[in-house]
Amino acid sequence: MYRPHILSLLVVLAGAAQATPQYQIYDLGVARSGDTSSNGRGISSNGIVVGRTSGTGSSAMKWTSTGGTFPLANPTSPARAFCVGNGVNSSGNVAGSGATTIFGSSMLPIVWSSGVPTFLPLPAGEFSGTGWGINNAGVVVGSCNSGTDEKGLIWQNGAVSLLPPSAGGQTWLTGYAISGSGIVVGQGKDPAQPNSTIGMRHDLATGITASIGALTAFNHNSAIAHGVSEAGHIVGTSWRGGVGDFRPFIWTPAGGMVQVAPAGIGGGRALGVNSAGWVVGVTDDGQAFLFDGVSSYLMSSLIPAGTGWNFAAITNYWGAAGISEDGTITGTAVLNGTTRGYVAILQSPVSGTVNLLEYNPTQLGLPVSFEVRGLDNSLLQSGTVAIGAGGTITFNLLPSLRGQNGKVFVRASHWLRKQVYSGVFSPAGIQFGSVSLTNGDSNADNVIDLTDYTTIVVTFNAVPSSGNWDPSADLNGDGVVDLSDYTTLVTNFNLAGD
Repeated sequence: MYRPHILSLLVVLAGAAQATPQYQIYDLGVARSGDTSSNGRGISSNGIVVGRTSGTGSSAMKWTSTGGTFPLANPTSPARAFCVGNGVNSSGNVAGSGATTIFGSSMLPIVWSSGVPTFLPLPAGEFSGTGWGINNAGVVVGSCNSGTDEKGLIWQNGAVSLLPPSAGGQTWLTGYAISGSGIVVGQGKDPAQPNSTIGMRHDLATGITASIGALTAFNHNSAIAHGVSEAGHIVGTSWRGGVGDFRPFIWTPAGGMVQVAPAGIGGGRALGVNSAGWVVGVTDDGQAFLFDGVSSYLMSSLIPAGTGWNFAAITNYWGAAGISEDGTITGTAVLNGTTRGYVAILQSPVSGTVNLLEYNPTQLGLPVSFEVRGLDNSLLQSGTVAIGAGGTITFNLLPSLRGQNGKVFVRASHWLRKQVYSGVFSPAGIQFGSVSLTNGDSNADNVIDLTDYTTIVVTFNAVPSSGNWDPSADLNGDGVVDLSDYTTLVTNFNLAGD
């Protein structure tokens, strides 16, 4: 079993309260001895990754944050030596396919449950197919055959059926994804538009199938829907049949279809989306991108330089293939010359600048404590970080706190606690600006009072070699408790922290 190691370090980026997303990236490695490459192909809403590990043949593989990367068994009857996992649900059940050659010969749809492969049935008269998406109810979508004979399929309760056509006669070619509420998305065809591909949406609850249209502002007439969120966002590719101009989009019932390509890069495909409307995909030249609901970024700009990852080294359909509810991304890139699947973990940095008042030595390296509290003042997270260059401090918000409302406080050893933020904890992080902390709280009870005064009096004139030395009384850090420290205490007497 391979366990990924951290290949990057957190980089603090300056910005407003809605900061640029930042990621740590991990190598999924390979799951079998002798394999040389891997791909990340899909991710569940709770962050389970699925894909392929390849060498002599290939196997579907799965990654979890606790178990690392491991292979899923290839079926043996009939034998399929080239397998891949395409979709995974929150229970870890995987939809995919197995073939007899690397080119996809005699491909059959498979579901792995608890790691055990089971072939999915095909409609009468059909002999090949693949599974693409699986939801938390175990419903699988995919297709049989290929090219003009391809047909969209759905498997429920062990039975297979064709995905139903629209009222206008548009039929399914492929079902690529399905949400927990039963929204199926994919591609289809329309006899009235033989030169167009139709982005399709089907609602299991209502039984309605319909087209989601195309980016008509660009004179497009074709689309494919690749992914759907638990909240119903749909993402995919729009283009003009016979011309090209492929552009990634996000679609919602209220807002329709909107392009989400990075600035200056019009072309690409959107492959995955979460309930916050964050979108991942690939540009026309194979580079992974992220749209965070406001702006689009190349993934290469969201991880530190020098990690060995290259998102532009290959023409890569799976550059960023899926995104979980907490913003975790999976896909494929090149690591030090080798094709590798990756998992990128969203960081939520809380950062700003702290000024320790009435302190003479350098602040660099001094510890600062932080507290994250709910609106009811309950403690949600706490810790200590060192002051960096220019007085900067940074810590990462726990993933479970993203999107919640609360407050952030900071304090240092004999400085009063200060509230630096109140509001929603953005998944992309928080910048709280610059704050100054009030000096004089020698006993760290968050008020400057008679107890602190007594500490100064008892240690007056003490130096580090003195028997009565107390570093918390040396308020200005000059190595002696003297009149300067006494003056600071008197000036701030009776002040209390937040």
